[in-house]
Amino acid sequence: MANRNWILGGALFLLLAAIGTNPAQAQQYVFRNIDMPGAGSTYSFGSNNNSGAIATCYQIAGFNSDEIGYLLASGAFRAVKYPKAVSTCVFGVSNNGKIVGSYSDKSGKFHGFLLVGKTYTTIDYSGALDTYASEVNNSGVVAGSYTDSSGDHGFTWQSGVFTAIAFPGAADTYPFGINDSGEIVGEYILSGVHHGFVLSGSTYTTIDYPGAVFSGAFGINNAGQIVGFYYGGDGINHGFIDNSGAFSTLDYPGSVASALTGINDGGQVVGQWFGPTYSGTNGDVHGYLATPLPGTHVAERGSALGRKGLAPPH
Repeated sequence: MANRNWILGGALFLLLAAIGTNPAQAQQYVFRNIDMPGAGSTYSFGSNNNSGAIATCYQIAGFNSDEIGYLLASGAFRAVKYPKAVSTCVFGVSNNGKIVGSYSDKSGKFHGFLLVGKTYTTIDYSGALDTYASEVNNSGVVAGSYTDSSGDHGFTWQSGVFTAIAFPGAADTYPFGINDSGEIVGEYILSGVHHGFVLSGSTYTTIDYPGAVFSGAFGINNAGQIVGFYYGGDGINHGFIDNSGAFSTLDYPGSVASALTGINDGGQVVGQWFGPTYSGTNGDVHGYLATPLPGTHVAERGSALGRKGLAPPH
């Protein structure tokens, strides 16, 4: 595996923004833009890494080019490339340095992988058309999804053993995040509508941002704080933070759309923002890191009514 460091330098800049309308009663953040130098699009994916490491991948020429995986740590990009893969994308990194993601081969098939130290392990669900590894915790439990002829399905994987993750009654289930307690967050589709969820033990709980058209959950830290995105009545994607059912919106300043993809135990969040030239095919997608300012607190929006518990059938 070839490694190459890219120093962020001027690619990072600072902005201040607040959740809510009253700065004296709102959580304020310092925003840092994340752009791989020369990239058409940069994606910052879920990470609960408390040392500040962020899972990223980028494309040179927008959405039609192959993805290149990197881990951003200590201000430098470290290349992560599955041996002989056509493309690699890093989706998650644990607090103790385990890395997960997916790669594509020459036939165009996607495989999940776990990287521990310098050792890669392929994660392929038996009979799957494609497999994706989304996040990993300190114990090496990987959350991910696979596609087969009947749709998209979730799983956890540890040491070669798969366990199915399926929101009851849903057509498709996508686990995206996992914390060290084994709590899992993700997205499911029921009757054509997208919802977020958290799985704690054997109990599934729906996460819907109040009033949203659809929602999805992407990251969870060890305190149980959840981040994701929702599509609002204004026709725009927004990022959200869920603190035990109290919801707050967090959007990158000046973006046309935003999403949050990860949160660590210090409350730092990572996400993606979309610029004015974004069209779905040409790029203008950027990563970012938002760090909470001391002395401010989360402004509550909505209530615990945004969550609905559902115990799976036995």
